[in-house]
Amino acid sequence: MNDNIFLNSFQFEELHFRNSHHNDKSHGLQYHYLVFVKQGSGVLYYKKQKINIHYNDMLYFPKGCKYHSEWYGENIIFDTFAFKYFPTNVIGNFDLQKIQYTEDIFNTFRPLTKNQEINCTTIGQLYTVLGMLEPVLKISNTASNAEYTVEKAIQMMTKDFRKSMKEYALLCGVSESQFYLYFQSVLKKTPNRVRQEIVCQRAISYLTLTDLTIEEICDKTGFSSASYFRKVFFSVTGKTPSQVRKEHAGTM
Repeated sequence: MNDNIFLNSFQFEELHFRNSHHNDKSHGLQYHYLVFVKQGSGVLYYKKQKINIHYNDMLYFPKGCKYHSEWYGENIIFDTFAFKYFPTNVIGNFDLQKIQYTEDIFNTFRPLTKNQEINCTTIGQLYTVLGMLEPVLKISNTASNAEYTVEKAIQMMTKDFRKSMKEYALLCGVSESQFYLYFQSVLKKTPNRVRQEIVCQRAISYLTLTDLTIEEICDKTGFSSASYFRKVFFSVTGKTPSQVRKEHAGTM
């Protein structure tokens, strides 16, 4: 990514409306937005919700969200900080929402309202604020969120299968019980079973591409014993490790 592309992924500005104003964003936002209302009031219409907005409110708008807004007053002023990328370990989509910010968050955010030039300092300040907001932002509770959570969890398991389900759930930003419910609703399987399938695929690679012993493969795939490995492997593949290795040898 060159410098121009990177800088064009941000838009910082102070917006003014002299009179009441209607904003139609039914086409969906191209950026994430952090917004701070300096003057005036309004109403957001989003997912059948009516969200009242007032002076000193801070709001988060997710990329892609669709809404309408009405702004009231003779002089409406708010700061907008648009950004295309929101790197986060939380799995799922944050919803459009008013933010219950703390004094520490506001004091970190305040410099952005005074200097809206896009540079290393202001970009760093924006992401510092987002890092502080991440734990308090509400996650959208939708079916697509379940699918996204499961997809991301599988990616994590593929990279590192040794974490506990509680750890995966924490990285996904959901409770352990919700984590299990997501897997059942999307895949009709438990996350433990999905991890077993991932690990068995790795074991197949060791069986067919190396001459490692079963005990060595058990160690590399996290099984506590060779007997347990054989039991799980057969339940996933319908074959024993020896059969898989023999069949592969016969095709070479």
